Amino acid sequence: MARPPVKITDEQERLLKKVNRTIDNAQKIIEREEDRIWAAVKELRDTGMPDVQICRRTGLNRSTLQRKLGPRVTDE
Repeated sequence: MARPPVKITDEQERLLKKVNRTIDNAQKIIEREEDRIWAAVKELRDTGMPDVQICRRTGLNRSTLQRKLGPRVTDE
């Protein structure tokens, strides 16, 4: 049996907009903080710490690290 259409009240509509604004704001904060994480990881990596150690000591995924920062460049 089909469900009857839902009638959204003005109050519910107002609260839905509030929730969506909050979600959008949280996503922006997450993206900004993630950028800060990877900038800090790049700094650490640039000091010569091996990717394996960075990942073991931080819990980051090695594949993600290499995807975000690229393969490690060697001077050979």
